Amino acid sequence: MRQGCTCTKWRRFGKKASRRRRRGRKMGWRGIRPRPADPLSCQNAGAGLRSSAPSPSCRCIGTVRKLLSSRGIFHRPGRYRGWRAMVVRRLRRLVLLLAFAAVSGGSPLATAQTAAPAAPKAIPETLEIPAETAAVLKAKSPRNAAELKLIQAQLQRVIERCLPATVSVEVGGAAGSGVIVNRKGLVLTAAHVVGRAGRRGWVELPDGRRLRATSLGANHDVDAGMMKINSPPPDLPFAPLSKRGDLEPGEWVVTIGQPGGVMQHRTPPVRFGRVLFLGEGVLCTDCELVGGDSGGPLFDMRGEVVGIHSSIGPLVTHNFHVPATSFLESWDRLRAGDVWGGQLERETERPQLGVSGRTEAGRCLVTQVLPGLPAEKAGVKAGDVITSVDGRAISTFDELARIVSLKKKGEKLELKIDRGGASVAITVAFDDGE
Repeated sequence: MRQGCTCTKWRRFGKKASRRRRRGRKMGWRGIRPRPADPLSCQNAGAGLRSSAPSPSCRCIGTVRKLLSSRGIFHRPGRYRGWRAMVVRRLRRLVLLLAFAAVSGGSPLATAQTAAPAAPKAIPETLEIPAETAAVLKAKSPRNAAELKLIQAQLQRVIERCLPATVSVEVGGAAGSGVIVNRKGLVLTAAHVVGRAGRRGWVELPDGRRLRATSLGANHDVDAGMMKINSPPPDLPFAPLSKRGDLEPGEWVVTIGQPGGVMQHRTPPVRFGRVLFLGEGVLCTDCELVGGDSGGPLFDMRGEVVGIHSSIGPLVTHNFHVPATSFLESWDRLRAGDVWGGQLERETERPQLGVSGRTEAGRCLVTQVLPGLPAEKAGVKAGDVITSVDGRAISTFDELARIVSLKKKGEKLELKIDRGGASVAITVAFDDGE
C-alpha cells in the first residue's frame, strides 16, 4: 500500500492489469485507481474544490476530482456512451442546479413546493357577444377583413367553451357523438345512436377519460336521445342547453362532432355555417356533417346547444339537426326512460303534396299536378313558380320537398306562387282523410 491521505486507500491494479493500465493512461491516472472510503468527508476535499490551485499538503484533492470524474460530474467527452452518458449528463445538470441554488441563497425545490397553484380559468356558462360583434353577426355577410376577424374571435371563444363538453358515445354496437348539458351527467345525442332505454355504454371526453353511462329515453319521431353518466366527476365539463325559441334563418351556428371517436392526435372537426330553415322538430343548416357526427351538438354564437345532429341531407350544404326545443318539450319523458315513435310510423303518416317539378333558373317550377291530391284541391297548376313556403323564400324544388317531408296529416302549407307575373297565395291542407 502507498502512503497518502488518511481518508483514501490506494491499491495497485490486480488481474487484467494491462487493460486497466491502458485505460488508466487514457484518463491520466498513471497506473493507480482511487478507492476512497469517504473522500467527500475529508476536511481538505471541500477546500480543494473551491480553490483553483490544489494544496500540496494533501493528495485527496486530485483523488476527489478523479472520483467525481468517474461519476460524471467532471465529465470527459467519450468516457461513456449510450444510457450511461445520459445518466452522466443528468447528474451534471443536477449538481449545477444545486450549486446555483446554494449561491443564490434559496432552494428551487422549496420554491416549487411553496408556490401557490394557478387558479383555474373561470369559463361562463353563456358567452357574451360584444356589441360590435353582434352587429356584424346580424348583417347578411361580413363586409371587410376587420368584420371577419370579429367573427373569428367570437368563434374561437365558442370553440374554447364548448369543445370540452363534446363527447364520443358508444352504446352496444352503435357509436356517435354527444354533448354533456349539465353537471349531473346528462348527455344529449341522437335517438338512432341510443336505440332503446337501459343500455350500458361509454362516454369518452376529449381529455381521454372514459365514463360508464346508461341510455335513457328516445324520441324516434324527431331522433332525440338521452344518456346519463353513472358517476359524473365533480369537474365534468358541460355546455348549457338553449331555451330560446327565436332562432332564425341566416343565424350563424357551429357544429362539433367526434367522428371515429376521441383521437388524441387531432382535435374534433369544427364546421361553421348558418341556419337555412326551421320546421316542426327539425333544423336545417349548411354546416357539413360526416358519418359519426350523429348526436353531436350544434351551438349558437353564445355557446349554447341549439340542436343535435340527426342526418346528412341529400346535398353537402343541407344537413338536419334536432332543435333544442324538441328536447325541452319531451324532457320529462326522456329522463324517465320512455321510448316512442319510429320510422314506420313516420312513413305511414307522411302526407303527399301531389306535384312534380324541377329547379329552373334559380326557381322552383311545378311541371305536373297529380289529380286528387292536396295540391290540386288547393288550386296549384302546372307552370306555377313557388316562391315561398310558410313565409320562407325558396329557390329550388329540393327545398320544397324537404319542407313537405316534415309535415304531418292535419297540418297546412302556406304557398306563395308566381303565376304569369301575378302573385297568388294558396293554402294547402293535408287532411286526415286524404
